[in-house]
Amino acid sequence: MNTNKKYLSGYPDIIDTLHTLKEVIISNIVMIGQEPMELQVIKDDDVAIANRSPRAAMFSERIGALSSVDECTTDSDGNPVALIKGRSPGKKPIIVCAHLDTTIKDPEDPTLWVTDSVITGPGIADNTVSAGALASLPEILEVLNIHLESDLYIVGLSQSLGKKNLTSARQFIANWRHQPRGAVILEGIEIGRLNYYSLGMVRAEITCQIPAVTGWEHKGETNTIIIFNEIINRIMAIEVPQRPKTRINIGRLDAGLKYGDTALTGTMGFEVVSDSLAMVDAVYGKIEDIVESIAYESQVTMQLKKQSNVGAYSLGYNHPLVKSAVSVMEELNLKPKISSSESELAVFLARQIPTITVGLTHGENVHKENASVEIEPMFKGIAQIIGILLAIDGGVCDEN
Repeated sequence: MNTNKKYLSGYPDIIDTLHTLKEVIISNIVMIGQEPMELQVIKDDDVAIANRSPRAAMFSERIGALSSVDECTTDSDGNPVALIKGRSPGKKPIIVCAHLDTTIKDPEDPTLWVTDSVITGPGIADNTVSAGALASLPEILEVLNIHLESDLYIVGLSQSLGKKNLTSARQFIANWRHQPRGAVILEGIEIGRLNYYSLGMVRAEITCQIPAVTGWEHKGETNTIIIFNEIINRIMAIEVPQRPKTRINIGRLDAGLKYGDTALTGTMGFEVVSDSLAMVDAVYGKIEDIVESIAYESQVTMQLKKQSNVGAYSLGYNHPLVKSAVSVMEELNLKPKISSSESELAVFLARQIPTITVGLTHGENVHKENASVEIEPMFKGIAQIIGILLAIDGGVCDEN
């Protein structure tokens, strides 16, 4: 392993230079963030040839126009991919990526508002700020006069969240022919975030429907809210071990239409997370039994369906990439906040690609329409990306 630590120097100058690119970075954030995420059919002479996200198309347009980008294309799964060729073609490539979608599904007003200190609007914290910073990366590297030895692939992942179940990352990695040198995944917040491991996780949704009637027949009788209450009680009675550490999170419940009418339909979302994927499967199996038994007992239609899942993987705190990232953060006076991430990270680690996830800035109201991120910390957040890429390019992920 190369022990050169040049990546730990020069940050004041890097941050000063990033400030000169403030308008470019914010412009990319706003233009990408205000585009719809949903797939739209692309046609050639009225023949459908592909599904493309307008947001992904904007990402490609912004990054593909830069002279420092050697190639820019969209892969078969709709992911925009840009290439900056390195000085040593024989070295393995480096990947830096961010998901382009957000938890807010194409809001009626996608406007992002910019002031001197913050950017506000739906999806900005997760993950539009990272998408804009990623699209700015080639210009940032050019202005900083940084030329990597490795090829650098910059990837926007267009379908990641919720029911999409990390589809973009899974397909991108599945089609990757050569083992990358290392990878960095960008998330909007919080700056100092450092993920190098993922827990086993399954997210699922339970739907409940009382047999079709006018509603009056069930007045005062059981309804989906009462049924979900019983499901929750039984789920909470499941014994989960401290080792392997396991937890059940019930995060969403939606049922009923009016205060005075019986709730005839409803959905409930939950996740099971554990150090052990076997324990995740065991707990999920118990929840399957609970749902099936209550469906029979209450004579209602119920369905349990997995929405997303990942395995349990870890790069390990002692890995040189993790140690290097910690050193970069400390050089920038950032305190590392280490936790798991059940996201694209697991997909990369499953392929034994040295990978970490980092955050870019501070933010509030993350998954709300009025989400906001702070502009000033973003420059340190981008500087850390530069440092980590230089560390990978310097050999911290290479075998002895």
